[in-house]
Amino acid sequence: MLGYGGLSHAEGRVARIAHEWETLRAAHARGEIPLPVLLGRFTAMADELASVEASPQHPSLTAARESAADLRHRISLHTVTLAPRPLVLPGVAPLPSAGHPVNALPELWH
Repeated sequence: MLGYGGLSHAEGRVARIAHEWETLRAAHARGEIPLPVLLGRFTAMADELASVEASPQHPSLTAARESAADLRHRISLHTVTLAPRPLVLPGVAPLPSAGHPVNALPELWH
C-alpha cells in the first residue's frame, strides 16, 4: 500500500522518524528540549523502528526494514552517548538498571 509521496507505509514511518530525530537533535542542541524528554522520545522512536524491522520478510519491505535497522542503530548509539553515565563500583554500587541505555552496548557493538 502506497502512502504519501509514493512511499510504502513502512518507508513513510522510517522517513517520518528520521525527520523527527533530526528535528529533536537540533532542538536539543539549541537548549529547547530537556535531556530526559529527549531520551524518552528517542527510546520510543527506536521501539517503533524495531517494529518496522520485525515486519514480514517480503521483497517490497526490504528497503524499509534495512533503513529502520540502520536508523534504530544510529538513534540507540546517540542515546547511549547522551545518557548520564552510570556510576558502577564493584561491590559498592550496583550495575545500571535494565532500562539504562548503556545496557544496549553489547547489541550495538555486534
